[in-house]
Amino acid sequence: SRNSDYIKTISSGEIRYLSKEFNSPTSTYIYQNKVAIFIFTEQLTAFVIENEDVMKSYKEYFDLLWNVAKK
Repeated sequence: SRNSDYIKTISSGEIRYLSKEFNSPTSTYIYQNKVAIFIFTEQLTAFVIENEDVMKSYKEYFDLLWNVAKK
């Protein structure tokens, strides 16, 4: 799968899995007061949103998904 190579590079931390209904061609990175969104289509697109409120919103969404994901 698209994520299997990435998962193999993770050496520490916890990985959880969502059902296939959550499959998406995007990856989102939340850090500092920023959200970076990568869209993996034929032409890679990425953008960064620098906004504390947006970062908190994405972090809350991540926490929600994390709690329903399986170990």
